[in-house]
Amino acid sequence: MRYILVLVLVLGLVFLSISCGDKGVPPDTDNPEAILEIISGNDQSIAVKELENQARTDSLIVVVKTILGQPIPFDIVTFTQISKNDGGSVVSQADTTDTNGHAFTRFIVDSLIGVDTIKVVSEKVGDDGAVFFVINTLSGPGRTMIKIGPTESILSAAGEPIAEKFIVKVLDQYGNPANGQIVQYRTSERCVVETDSSTQDPPEIDTAFTATDIDGLAYATWILAMNPFFNYPAPHQLVAHVVYNDLTSDSAFFNGQADDPGVLEYYHDIRPIFVNNCISGQCHDTRDGYQLDLYFTLFQNDNLIPGDSGCELVRNSRYFTHLGHTNMVEEDKVKRWVEVNNAAPGSSGLNNYNDQMKSIIDMSCVTCHVTPLPANNYIMSSHVDIRGNGSDSIPNAIPGADTSLVVEKMQQRHQWNSLDPDSETAAVLADSIITWIVDDFMRQY
Repeated sequence: MRYILVLVLVLGLVFLSISCGDKGVPPDTDNPEAILEIISGNDQSIAVKELENQARTDSLIVVVKTILGQPIPFDIVTFTQISKNDGGSVVSQADTTDTNGHAFTRFIVDSLIGVDTIKVVSEKVGDDGAVFFVINTLSGPGRTMIKIGPTESILSAAGEPIAEKFIVKVLDQYGNPANGQIVQYRTSERCVVETDSSTQDPPEIDTAFTATDIDGLAYATWILAMNPFFNYPAPHQLVAHVVYNDLTSDSAFFNGQADDPGVLEYYHDIRPIFVNNCISGQCHDTRDGYQLDLYFTLFQNDNLIPGDSGCELVRNSRYFTHLGHTNMVEEDKVKRWVEVNNAAPGSSGLNNYNDQMKSIIDMSCVTCHVTPLPANNYIMSSHVDIRGNGSDSIPNAIPGADTSLVVEKMQQRHQWNSLDPDSETAAVLADSIITWIVDDFMRQY
């Protein structure tokens, strides 16, 4: 009987041990690893709003589930903004997953342009969560323009580019820089305004467009008009407009004062216009036609009459403007030079041999035209020699004669290299010699 009781006791202890398991807790066989995934709401793009009328994103929804795809309910999920510029806010920072394993919140967009990031974690998953991205874009049509500089009225010589850039900044209605915003610059008649987007050649006259950069900035350069009848200083204005949906709104105003340009001269002010627009690759660079690169040749066939704004040269400069070769400021320079400055030659004119021409000729010509073996038997080392003959019996330089051989040689551009390697300097020297022979009648004193 005692043995039967012992056996029953042992069997009971064994059954109790089996039924309770390890430390009385059933083995964990139904809790595999959990994962967290985004369901919807990522990469939203939304316009920023004012704080009193805040915009909320669509729901940011995640799911917590097992690796086998089974939803995990009652898991606590936390949403935290981790953007560098913490300006927005999460509506509900924590949510508990429902029977489908879903948790959600919404995000209130701030007034800063850029990207907001929201990190999501859960108790089951830990730090290995997911990240939402919300893109904040410009809001609404409102634009504000700020004049950056120059803020004061600029005094600049008429016809010359102003050294300073004219800069505006465009902001949206919440103070964010408006990148890529179209800006129109418009100025007084016969001025020139140019931007980095100007493609017209020559530059657009009184209107030009550009787009703001990433900082909302737009830039323009300005050349003040020149007019023979201005009383200087002459006021001008440059206006910058914001262009939105083909309409203009908001503006910034710049003021300029065109100062008297003084006496314009051929080589300093006028010849560069002809070189850039009329000579190189154009029509007036051949010996047989009407040459514009030497002051002496401008007077051929009465094309240039000092003081006469109706002469052929001025009429042609207006024609070149209409063709698009020159702009209005350049046209006005030519007109002022002829009409007001009486076609001032600048470095040429009213020279004599002893004071001006001997040093030029000695420097540029005598190297070859000197004893004992002068080129073409022509000596140029004295005033008498220059008027003499070379290989033939005809004098090479005849006072007042534009048919003189020296004049003819000076008009041939390929001869200029012997005067100076720099073409502009050579042209000045050649023209000085021509003018001295033809206009100054080879004055010695």
